[in-house]
Amino acid sequence: MGLRSGHPRRTRAHAAAASAAIGRGTIAVSIPARSSPPVPGPAGPGPRARTAAAASYLSAGLLGFVPPLVVYVISRRKDSPYVKVHAAQALNTAITMAVYAVCSAIVGALLALDSLQLGIQIAITCGLFAWLVTSGYLVSASIAASRGRHYHIPAYLCAELV
Repeated sequence: MGLRSGHPRRTRAHAAAASAAIGRGTIAVSIPARSSPPVPGPAGPGPRARTAAAASYLSAGLLGFVPPLVVYVISRRKDSPYVKVHAAQALNTAITMAVYAVCSAIVGALLALDSLQLGIQIAITCGLFAWLVTSGYLVSASIAASRGRHYHIPAYLCAELV
């Protein structure tokens, strides 16, 4: 095994065999992607649906869980599965962030019993860090939604609640 890479050492024979197999077309190479291909269909989601999906992600990061909830309820009434899926993921992410904010406040309050300054600093730092990480994923999901794709936000930031 190689010392740094964790992969077995490759020899010229391995490289020759791999290139011959690729030349014959017997090896399929798949590269995992973070976002899926565009949604199949005659024309895919329309521009209005893509805009609503992207807006639900951006509003979740800036305004909390109320705007994605409104988009989710409206999309359920209008029977728009594309917007419904994206609004549900944005809503789940916003609710998970609210839970993280409450936990950060609890930790800060417990630390404030010892030192008020330390408690406030830790609570604000933890909350800000969680918001920045989540905002990065929400922006990526918003870009994917505006292109007609789905972006999977990790489970530790997006609990499946809705």
